[in-house]
Amino acid sequence: MYSVPVVSPDNSYVYFILSHLAGSDETAHLYCLSTTIGAVQWQIPLGVAVSLSDPLTSHTGDRLFVAQQSLFGTYALSFDAKDGTLMWNTTIKANSDMSITSTPVLSSDSRRLYVGYAAFPGKLFSINTAVGTIQQQWSDLPVTNGVLSSDDKTFYAGSLGKGLYALVATDPFLSTTTTTTTSPLGPQQFPIYGIVLIAVGSGLILAGAIAAAVVVLMRRSRQGGLTQALLSNTKG
Repeated sequence: MYSVPVVSPDNSYVYFILSHLAGSDETAHLYCLSTTIGAVQWQIPLGVAVSLSDPLTSHTGDRLFVAQQSLFGTYALSFDAKDGTLMWNTTIKANSDMSITSTPVLSSDSRRLYVGYAAFPGKLFSINTAVGTIQQQWSDLPVTNGVLSSDDKTFYAGSLGKGLYALVATDPFLSTTTTTTTSPLGPQQFPIYGIVLIAVGSGLILAGAIAAAVVVLMRRSRQGGLTQALLSNTKG
């Protein structure tokens, strides 16, 4: 199985992606099963995929979203949850270079889908879920995962080798498409993290001091024992 199953908001259906061997190629299918009797409601071929995200349902349960990397590029796809009809297929990367596709994230109103890829330099995209058009994109961001704040205003993106980013998730329906570059949050912006580092560093220094003191005491003890033995031999 390619993916973790996901259940529809009304608990009526479960969706998952399963791979099949077709000759030397491994093809993937998106399945919809009834949760009451386990019967297959529909299945959609996704072709030969290098990697696939877990399926994601809209909050109303009428749409499914999948990020897919194939031999030809990286795509975000939307399906009608009722019958598996492809609603749109948006190219987010035109060629395949073994990039890691991020797990899609959906805004609370289901109007924006965030998906990206982690091949350097990497990009993150905000997609209009109604028609599949790209509304925003963030450059030089090899995103692997992320989460939206509860008010949908900030997108926190985990990146490949570049730390954590906090991005302003501007409502794309109130603005034009933008390209944004940003800097990762550093340790100085996380007081608790800094304290932990200081505490760990202090602990290592203290441990080193204790170890050094133990070594000195052992040496002195050995020297004292040797001196006592020499004195004994002299007296004898």
